[in-house]
Order: sequence, then structure tokens, then C-alpha cells
Amino acid sequence: MLVPLDWLREILNIELPAEDIADILTMLGLEVENIEEGEIPVLNVKVTSNRGDCLSIIGIARELSAKLDLPLNLPTFPLEEGDKKVEELAEVEIWDPELCPRYCARIVLGVEVKDSPQWLRERLTRAGVRTINNIVDATNYTMLLTGQPIHAFDYDLLRGKKIIVRRAKEGERLTTLDGVERTLSSDMLVIGDAQRAIAIAGVMGGQNTEVTLGTENVLIEAAHFNAGSIRKTARKLQMSTDASYRFERYVDPYLPPIAATYCASLIKSLAGGELAKGIIDAFPKKIFPHIIEFPYKLTNHLLGTNLTKERIIYYLRNLHLDVREEGENLVVVCPTYRPDLKEPADLVEEIARLYGYEKIPTTLPLTRVSIGCKAEGLAFDEELKEILLRLGLWEITSHSLISKVEREKFFPHLEVVGVRNALSEEYSFLRPSIFISLAKVASHNFSYGVEDLSIFELGKVYKREGEEKVLGIAVAGRREINWRMGKEGLENDFFYLKGIVEGVLEALGLEGYFQPVQHPLLHPLCTAKILANGREIGFIGAVGEELGRFYDIEKPLYLGELSVDTLREESKKEKMFTPLPKFPSVRRDISLIVKKTLTAETITNIIKEISGDLLEDIFLFDVYEGKPVPEGERSLAFSLSFRAKERTLPSEEVDSLVKEIKEVLKEKLEAKIRE
Repeated sequence: MLVPLDWLREILNIELPAEDIADILTMLGLEVENIEEGEIPVLNVKVTSNRGDCLSIIGIARELSAKLDLPLNLPTFPLEEGDKKVEELAEVEIWDPELCPRYCARIVLGVEVKDSPQWLRERLTRAGVRTINNIVDATNYTMLLTGQPIHAFDYDLLRGKKIIVRRAKEGERLTTLDGVERTLSSDMLVIGDAQRAIAIAGVMGGQNTEVTLGTENVLIEAAHFNAGSIRKTARKLQMSTDASYRFERYVDPYLPPIAATYCASLIKSLAGGELAKGIIDAFPKKIFPHIIEFPYKLTNHLLGTNLTKERIIYYLRNLHLDVREEGENLVVVCPTYRPDLKEPADLVEEIARLYGYEKIPTTLPLTRVSIGCKAEGLAFDEELKEILLRLGLWEITSHSLISKVEREKFFPHLEVVGVRNALSEEYSFLRPSIFISLAKVASHNFSYGVEDLSIFELGKVYKREGEEKVLGIAVAGRREINWRMGKEGLENDFFYLKGIVEGVLEALGLEGYFQPVQHPLLHPLCTAKILANGREIGFIGAVGEELGRFYDIEKPLYLGELSVDTLREESKKEKMFTPLPKFPSVRRDISLIVKKTLTAETITNIIKEISGDLLEDIFLFDVYEGKPVPEGERSLAFSLSFRAKERTLPSEEVDSLVKEIKEVLKEKLEAKIRE
């Protein structure tokens, strides 16, 4: 805000140079960014968003008055009213008192619209406001002086001689004073007459009631509007005016009648005419001052000072706060122009401003040191990342938003969470699956010739019932080439991804099971559901045909998605040490021919059931289909490792156990044993 020094000195008898005044204001929390030198210095004051009361000459003067203990010389004005009563000339109705608790109107008849006198033009220009004519300039002058935005309507253009404060009709149109036709919505507050909208409340007036050189009678508006409503309207219409800037930061609800009367008197002195008798003051929703019960000893406790109760009361009263003593506390009534004062700590801050921050002693705060620890969820995430990094994967972070096209293509029957005020259709929905993000990342890498991928992401997916953290994994191409892997390296295929998942589960103390299933985003013949402790953890599989075609993925790509929350809940919190075995193990291989529909898991479970604690490990090391194996069947070869914890296991006992296993497999699964 630009504050001409001569104007400030009319309100406050302060003889200090501009530099000293700037320093005082800055220490009070009203930073002076620069001083515009000239015949009359102008202070450029930066006002914080919670101090709308300081967006005026009187507001700035009030702050200096409190600090320097100087009296305010508030302007006086003659009030010569005519015989015509204002309530006989116009009527005001407030249809939405929540958005407009108060609306005041004054009427001046028989004015002469012309240029403003030189003193007024110069003062407005120094304050950064363009001059228009004496009527509009009077409204701007009043706003700069008091902080209350004022608007003047051409009274003769008001249909029905009525002012109605209401919400706009959906799609209602109004051409504002800047010549732009605006389309309004029902959440916006407008000022209307008996037939139409004539202004966007708190933002800008309309051309249909604009004051021009032909205007003879004016109606002056001064109102209190809901700050949040004005802010939303201004943002939605992409408009920022001097009025909306102030209303967004709160304007004193008891200022409108004072400002309207002052402006009417100023217009009469500048443009002549007759001031109608009285003021229309519609005030359906009363607003009362906030009262704070203030334990004044809190001041010294928070600031580390030794201020007396009398000094504390002195500072509060200098700020025009009504203070009463009640026992050990003070009861402080805050003026309505200070909505930022809500609790005792706010009053302590006010005292600190007037006392002077530079006088507050520097002390070390009392702290208690405790052993820190990471939250369970964060600690588990870091453990999971460490496991995946050890397994050779790289971490990525992808966008959690998907486009409207992706939503309709891949989730047509799912209620996907949308984004309000999305920047574009490309980022208008929250992803319900991390597979979409992984596919996009893979496609991007493939397009740049990066074909070997082993990546993971800990991210969130979103559904109507809430958000969920998941682990996403994507592998493609081949692993790093070295002398053990040959010239081409090992392929990053489905079983490599399965091995990564098994490695994660093993590190967390879990045993996973994989079951063939269908998934809408994965290949129908290469997808598995992951289970642990009977709970579903996630899915792995090859990228589905539609997903691959959509992202131009022509190379094999394998994706996995696991629920991090389920992994954390099921993982074993305590890790038990197992001593190294004292006795040797005995290994036997079993090769059998079974139906292709029979899963290796079924065979493994039977072998485990028969072997009990003696079976240390079981590993499927060969799968073969083709001649001489009959059609519809395949050959599976398992390596079994047996060990007893407390004794040496004889070969005869192992051979007997293996024989029993073969007999049961023949009987239950109709397996053919290959010798």
C-alpha cells in the first residue's frame, strides 16, 4: 500500500523523517519495502494478509499512534442533510445475510459530475490510484482513508429504486466497469436492483448503473461482505480490484455507516447537490466484538520479560482494546476491526510489538531431550526400499494422476476419484492402480532405447473407500551382462519378477503362494495372485494386450503390485536367529510326469506334508514338455534336501521317505515316476 507522508501527518502529528517512520512500521510488522522520494515522500508498506485494518491511512496511523503514544486526529466532516428522506427514495433487501451481514446506503441528489480538484487528483495519484471524476474519486479517497471500499451507482438507472443483495443466478451475465461480460454462478454474491444484477459484490460494479458525465443523482454503497465469499468470487472470475483486495482480508463490519456518511459529505462538497436525510442501514446479522480472557502473566512467561501488569494494560489500551481486571486475569474486548486477535497468545504478540522485539532478551529455550524413533510406517517403508535395492532394483517416483482417456479405457466400471479444478484432462483423476504409472514409465524408457528395466516405486493408489500405499515393480529386458551370464545376460522375465517378490517376502519373514488368476490390466495366461498367511497381497504378471497397445509397448514387460499395508501387518516383527546346522544334509531328486493342468505348488504341498520337519528345502529345477512326454502332460523335476536337527540322517531313512513320497504322488495325482 502506498502511503503519502503528508496525508499520514494530517491524521497523526508525527514530525519524524520518512526513514524513521519506515523503521518503526517495519518493527511493528508492517514492512516498508521502499520510500518513493519526491516533493512528498511516499511509503510503500507491505501489509500482511491478517491485517486488513492496515490497508488504510487511518489504519497505518493507528499503529504508529499505539507505538508512539500519540493522539489520532480523525477527520471531521460537515453533515448538511436536505428534507428528502433516504428511505422514501430507495429500499435495501439482503437475501443472504451470511454473505452480507450489513449494507448501508446514502443518496446525494443533483450532483455535477466533473473533474476532481487538483489536491484530490494529486493525492490519489501519489497513492497509486487513477483519477476518473469527482464522484468516483471521492469513493476511492474514502476507501484509502478508512479502508472501507465504496461504490457509487447512478441512482436514476436503478430499476424499482431497490437494492437487493443476493446470490447470482446460475449463468447470469453482467458487463462490469472494465467492459468485460462476466458469466456468474450461484455461489457468487451480487448487488441487484428489482430486475437484474448491477454489481459483483465486493469486486466491481456493472456498466448498467455506471456514474457518467450525465449522472445527476448517486446512491452510495458501503457494506460488509463475507471475506471467503469475495475471495472465491475474485479467484473464479480472475479479477483483483482494490475493493476485493480489502474485502478478502476482512473489513470492519461497523465501518460502513461511517464511511458512507463521510463519502456522501465529500461528494456534496465536490459535486454540490442535496444529501438525502438519514442512512439506510440493513444489519440483519449482528457481529459482536471478540472477548479474550487473558492471563497476563503469560506475557512474561512467553517473552522472557519482566513487564508489570500496569505496563501490560497500558500497551493493550494503546491498541484501543477495552481492558478490565478480573482477579488474576484480564478481560480484553477486541475491536471488530481486529479479527486476528483470537486467543491470549495473540495479545502477547501485540504487547511484544509495542514493547519492541529488539528489547526482548535472548535466552536459550528449555528443552527435554528424548530418544527419537521413526514412525512404524516410515521405518517399514525404508526397510522395504533397502530390500529392493539389495535385490538390484532402482527406485522411481511417478505421477499419481491419470487422464480422462486412461480412466475411460482401463477403468470403465470402477468409480475412480476425480480431481477438482484439474489443470487439464491429462491430470484429472487419481490412479486406482500403479500398473498405469509403471507402464507409462516403461514406455517412455523404451522410446529412448532403454530396454533393460528393474524398477520399483512405493506410491499410493486411490479408491472411493480411501487411499492405499502399494509397492509397484516393473522388469523388462535383461540383467547386466557378465562372464557368468553369457554374452546376452539373463532375461528379466515373469520368473525373475516372481523371484523378486519371493525375496521380499522371505526378507520380511513371510512365505508366499502364487495362484493363477485373471487381472484386467495383465495378460490372461501369465498372471498370478500373491498370498501370504491366507491374505491376498497383490498381483504379478505380463502386461496386458490393451495396456501394451495403448502405450506402444512392443517388448515383454512384467509388472507387480503389492499392498504395503498388508505386508507390514503380516511381516514378522521379531527376527529369530537360527544356529548353523551341526549335521549334514541328504539330497535326493524326483522326476515325474503329470498332467499340464497340475500346478507345481500342489506337488510341493504333498511332499512337505509327508516329509514333515525332515524336509529342509524343495526346489523345482526342470520343466519339460514334448516328446517323448505324452501330449497334455509335462515332466517336472524337484530337488529335495533333507536334514535332521539333532542327529545324522541315515541314507536308508531318506530313501524310505522318498519312496513313500513317490507312492503318494502316484496314488493322489496319477503321477508317473521317471527313474
